Amino acid sequence: MNQVCKDVLSGPLDSAVQLAGLRLLTNMTVTDDHQHVLSCYVPDLLRVLLAGNAQTKVQVLKLLVNLSENPAMAEGLLGAQVNS
Repeated sequence: MNQVCKDVLSGPLDSAVQLAGLRLLTNMTVTDDHQHVLSCYVPDLLRVLLAGNAQTKVQVLKLLVNLSENPAMAEGLLGAQVNS
């Protein structure tokens, strides 16, 4: 999952590869098993949310919804800081 996150964040914005990676991460975070791995990537995902096109935004939001369903992720989600 770490490599997928790195690929999603380092690749071209709104690319097919980025969307495929976001979809994979979304599917992997339906359960709590792997969500903790993404905690350090939340600020980067928020930057992608701000900069991406409509498809990218929807996919990042789906991923964030999955993470928000886990109470253990609340602090990381609410405490994430992104420079505007």
